[in-house]
Amino acid sequence: MFLVLNWLAIFEAFRLTSIGFATIIYHLQPFWIVLAGGFLLGEVITRSKYLWIATAFAGLLLVVGPKVGALSADHDFTLGMIYALLASMLYAASTLTVRMLGTTRPEALSVLHCLIGAVLFLPFVQTAAVPDASEPAWLWLAGIGVIHTGIVYVLFYASYPRLPTTAIAVLAFLNPATALLSDFVVFGRAITLLQAAGLALILLAGVGVNLGWRFPTTVKARQQG
Repeated sequence: MFLVLNWLAIFEAFRLTSIGFATIIYHLQPFWIVLAGGFLLGEVITRSKYLWIATAFAGLLLVVGPKVGALSADHDFTLGMIYALLASMLYAASTLTVRMLGTTRPEALSVLHCLIGAVLFLPFVQTAAVPDASEPAWLWLAGIGVIHTGIVYVLFYASYPRLPTTAIAVLAFLNPATALLSDFVVFGRAITLLQAAGLALILLAGVGVNLGWRFPTTVKARQQG
């Protein structure tokens, strides 16, 4: 359920903002996992992790900054930002629940995701528009289903237990950078220097949290102590 609703929220965020912008916000999800682990699961959150989380939110402010003046006037952008944040929280919740499934086969998880999604979204299908859909539209939909869900999710769930945490963390945070590059190359949407700096902070903080890096100020404080 969490994953299916996450799909709904992130695709709506793509529509209302841009793929690159929504993906940047979407990749705040590792920080929700850290916070949930601390407040819901009783895991210890170090000072460094709190500071890395603060760094990520500072990066988010830089990314959103160029649009702040237009937030009140640009209703779509504001709504898209909310959907992207919601999607990141839903994906984090999905990750936490998947961890409880143990050795469930990745193919089974992917099939169940698709079946649950089909049942939930069936009432919202615009059947009147189906006969008018062009052939390219059906091909794109088939690509999303076969590649993104049928292949990518199977690979993800199959490889996760076999990879070290360091490799997973570094590879996961290549996604927003790739999305921004695709946004620029395919759709011609450029980003400002402030937004680029914000992206860099989010990526740095994400890697720092996942790899357990000590925040520079905490290291300095210990050395002085």
